[in-house]
Amino acid sequence: MSRAKGAAAASVSRSLWPPIGLAFLVFALVAISLFMGETGGLAATLSPLVVLGLAALLGTLLLTRSRLARQVDEASSRVTSALAAVPEDGVAPVAGLTEPGVFAGVIREISTLLADHAEVSSGDRSARETAVRTRLETVLRDLHDGVLICTLDHQLLMYNRRALELLGRGGEATLAEGVGLDRSLFETLSPRTFRHALGRLMARHARGRHVDHADGLSVPLMGGTVNGRIIIRGRMSLMLDDAGDEPIGYVVTFDDVTNSLSQALWRERAFFDLQGDLKARLKGLKEQPQTETLADEVSALAQEIDRLDALLLDVLGSAWPMSAVFSSTLFSCVADRNSEDRALTFDVEGDPVWLHCDSAAITDLIDRLANRVAVQEGIYYFRLIATLAQDGEAYVELMYEGQPIADPMLAEWLEEPLDADLGAVTGTDVLHRHRTAVGSSAINERISRLRLTLRVAAERYDRTERSFAPAEARAEFYDFDLLHRPHASELDATPLSALTCVVFDTETTGLEPSKGDEIISIGAARIVNGRLLRGEIFNEFVNPGRSIPAASTKIHGITSAMVADAPSALETLPRFHRYVGPAALIAHNAAFDMKFLALKESAVGVRFSQPVLDTLLLAAHALGRDETLSLDGLSERFGITLPPEDRHTALGDALATGEVFLRLLPILETKGVRTLGDALAASDRQVGLRRMQEQF
Repeated sequence: MSRAKGAAAASVSRSLWPPIGLAFLVFALVAISLFMGETGGLAATLSPLVVLGLAALLGTLLLTRSRLARQVDEASSRVTSALAAVPEDGVAPVAGLTEPGVFAGVIREISTLLADHAEVSSGDRSARETAVRTRLETVLRDLHDGVLICTLDHQLLMYNRRALELLGRGGEATLAEGVGLDRSLFETLSPRTFRHALGRLMARHARGRHVDHADGLSVPLMGGTVNGRIIIRGRMSLMLDDAGDEPIGYVVTFDDVTNSLSQALWRERAFFDLQGDLKARLKGLKEQPQTETLADEVSALAQEIDRLDALLLDVLGSAWPMSAVFSSTLFSCVADRNSEDRALTFDVEGDPVWLHCDSAAITDLIDRLANRVAVQEGIYYFRLIATLAQDGEAYVELMYEGQPIADPMLAEWLEEPLDADLGAVTGTDVLHRHRTAVGSSAINERISRLRLTLRVAAERYDRTERSFAPAEARAEFYDFDLLHRPHASELDATPLSALTCVVFDTETTGLEPSKGDEIISIGAARIVNGRLLRGEIFNEFVNPGRSIPAASTKIHGITSAMVADAPSALETLPRFHRYVGPAALIAHNAAFDMKFLALKESAVGVRFSQPVLDTLLLAAHALGRDETLSLDGLSERFGITLPPEDRHTALGDALATGEVFLRLLPILETKGVRTLGDALAASDRQVGLRRMQEQF
C-alpha cells in the first residue's frame, strides 16, 4: 500500500510544480521593482495588486495541495479496505479508483498490487486443493474398509486400494471383474442391494425424513459380487450438492464378510436345529407323568431354553444389517422388485409404520411369496398393509383374492434360496433372523392373506427428538468432475481432455488378418479425465489356435509355448469388450488392430462399436505428414521412455500410445481440435493415410 501512496504523492507534486514556479517568478519581479526604488508610475500602482494576487494564488495552491492529499488518503483507505476484503479465490473491484489525471499513477500501481494478489491467491488455492487431495488420497488408501463413490446412475467416481483388494482385483478375479473409474458399479457388484439402498435414501430425502432420522442419509447394506464369490457388508450414504439440496451421488463403505456370513449362517441353522430338538424333548417330558419336583424342573428348563433363545439370536442377528425402515418405503421397494417379470401390482393401504428389520431381505421374502401366490392362484393384484400390534410388534400383511396357502406348501416355498448374491439364504433363514414366522389365513370367502410379524422400530416412537441435519460448514470432500460428465448422446461434444478412453494394442502372428493371422496378446489401459491409469490395465495372452512364425516372435518375443495354455479369442475378447465398456478406443494405426477385432465379432458375439481414435492420424493432423509418425518416432519426439522389456509388447505399446495421445492434446487444441467430434473429423481429413491403412 505504501507503494501506491508514494505514487500518488509523486503525481500530485509533479502537477503542482508549474503554478508554484510561476508564482515565485512574479514575486521576484515585484520584489526587484520595489527594491530599485520606483515610487510612482505603473509599478507603484500595480504593486499592491500583484502582492494581493500572489497571496491569493499561494493560498489557492496550498488549499489545492491539502485537498489532493486528503483525496490520496481517502483513496488509500478505500484500497486498503478493498484489499482486506478480497476473497481468497478472486479480486474484488475497488470503487472510486477510476479517476484519470493525477490518479493515473496510483491506479496503475493498485492494479499491479491487485494482480499480484490474484496470482498469489490462485496459487495458494491450488496448493491447498492439492494438499487436501493428497491428504484425502492418503486417508482413503490406508482405510481398512473399502470405499466406492458413485453417481446416481451407479458410475464409479472413486475407489480406494482396499476396495480393489476386497473385490478381488489382482487376485484370482480377472480385471474385467474389478472396478474402474467411470465404469458401472454393476460390472462388479450385483445391482439388487445397491438399487434397494439408493431407493430408500432417495425416498427418505424426498420426504425430508433424513433431517431427524437417526441414520441421516445413510443405510446399512449387504450384497455380493456378480460372480457370487464375495459377500460385502457396509453402509451407503447419499451425497448432496454444494447447496445441500439435491442428491448427486453416493458413498459406499464396506468389508468382506463372505467367510463370517457363511459361518453365521451355519451357526444359525445349527442353533435352530438344536433348539427344535430340545423343545421336542421338553414337550415329551411334559407329556409324561410328573411329580411336583419334576414339573418344577421341566418349567425351569423351558425358561432357560427361552432365555438361551433370546441371547443367541441377539448374538447371531448382529451379522445382518438391521435398521429402521418406513413401511411405505419397504412396500415401494417390493413393488419395484419385479424379480420374476410378472408385472405384479401392489396397492399400499393403511398408515405407515416404522419397522426394525433387514429391509432388503424382507423385500426379497415378500417378493418371493407374492410370486409364488401369483402362480398358485393365477392372480397379479395384491394389497400390502402394515399395522401396529401389541408388545412392540407390527403386522405386515400381503392380501390377495384366493385361498389360504397350505402349511406344507408354504414351508416348501420358505426353503427356496432367495438371492444368489447372498449364497443359500432361504426364507426360513430370514424368518429365524427376525425371530418371527409367516402364516396364511382366510379373511373372508374371497380374500386371504399372508401375515408376517416384525418388531417395530421403538426408537422412532419413544425418543427425544433431535436434528441430524448436516452442519452448515461442511468439510471439503473431493472435486468430482465426473459428476458433470456428458451423457453418451453428447459424446461427440466431449472435450478430449475429459474423454474416458481405453488405449490398446495387439500383438499378432503376422500382419495380414484377412489371410488368417490371429491375435496372440491384448494390452490396454484406461484414460480418465486426462490421466493414464496404469493401475487399471488389461493384459492377456490369447491362444491363436495356430503356430507363431519365428519372424513374428523376433519382434514381440512371444512364442507358441507362451500362449499354449492361454484362453482363446472366444473367451478373451468378451472380457476385453466388458473392460472397454462405453469408452472410446484409441490405438496407433488403429485400422490394423480394429480389423483383427472386427473379424472375430460374429464368432465371439460382441461388437466393438465404440468411437475409435487413431494417434497416427491425429499426429499427422497436429504435426504434419512429413513428420515421423511411427510410435517409436513420436515417443522419441515427446520424450516417452519405456523399459526395453516393455517395448513391442501389447501393454507397453498401449501405454506409449496413451502418453502420445495426452501429449498431442495441447497441440491439437491450438489447431481447433478440442472435442471427440473435432478429432474424428480431423482424422477423416487424413484421407491419404486412411487409404494406406485399407490394405489391412
